[in-house]
Amino acid sequence: MAADIAVYAELLSNIRQISLAATLPTPGDESTHAMIAADGFDFALSHRGQTRHLKLPTKAAIAPSMLPIQKPGATALSLRLPVDADYLSRNPTLQQGMTLWSATDLEAASGVSCRQCGVSVVKPDSVVWKDLPSENWAEMMEFWHCHKPDVGHNHSHAHNNAKADEASLASRGYGASSTISAQKGVGFVDLTTLLFAEADCDGITVS
Repeated sequence: MAADIAVYAELLSNIRQISLAATLPTPGDESTHAMIAADGFDFALSHRGQTRHLKLPTKAAIAPSMLPIQKPGATALSLRLPVDADYLSRNPTLQQGMTLWSATDLEAASGVSCRQCGVSVVKPDSVVWKDLPSENWAEMMEFWHCHKPDVGHNHSHAHNNAKADEASLASRGYGASSTISAQKGVGFVDLTTLLFAEADCDGITVS
């Protein structure tokens, strides 16, 4: 059976954008295209005769619109859409950044077990729960800080003269290519992911 297209959308209310991530069962080709319907909510991604629809968390400003596929030949795609500012202002609850699954929703001593067979995968009281940052955290630093953390604050805001070397930033964990790593004794959680160190897991096969 062929794998399905998977699509995930996240509202980044602080920067008024919708982040879209998708995975394809095979590399993208000329059959791969994405579009926003006229209502601004329906996102559709088509690939080799298969189409996956997703209702966006808020109304997109560019509708209807055919969206360019930035990386032909890739199986992982990402897109950024501007939100409809008028719609967002009329629905202030959307701007609160609702999180449907967070570390605070889990009991402190809870573990993880297989829903089907009941076998414990992570034993109770073996990890503390923490929230994973957004996968776009490095990129969004540009919106949170007026300068990089290892650069002194120049109150004249002559930022071009204080531009940090990218290799130096990467070595400090601030590069865009930086990733979050599992830590022993910590269970990381976000909307779609649970991340554990291998040492904290039982009864699993690691590929």
